[in-house]
Amino acid sequence: MAQFKKFPPKRAPMAEPQSALDVLQALFVGESSAFANQFKRWKLWAQWSDIVGTSIAAVTEPLAIYDSKLLIWVSNASWNHHLSYLKKEILAKINQELGDETLKEVQFTLTKRSTVSKIGRAHV
Repeated sequence: MAQFKKFPPKRAPMAEPQSALDVLQALFVGESSAFANQFKRWKLWAQWSDIVGTSIAAVTEPLAIYDSKLLIWVSNASWNHHLSYLKKEILAKINQELGDETLKEVQFTLTKRSTVSKIGRAHV
């Protein structure tokens, strides 16, 4: 009697390989990624001047993100008062640049160290 050769069972088709760009985007942009928040923070700091404009960037500095709030240092009380009227526009520009509604509020401060140290849980 002739013996038939046994073939291995059929495998499920393999997924298409992903490009390096797709993998990196998933790492740094995906909501479930551990790197996503750090990447958004870096992007905000790196593009601060482009987001708020050079005149505002010259007198401000993003300090920390905590509880969906961005803490922004302002160089003097006059600018602090002026920027308080632009809160909504600044928040909208930041969220547009980050690509989502990451931030819910911006807060301005005239001091750097004491404010950030009081937060304790801030991501500086």
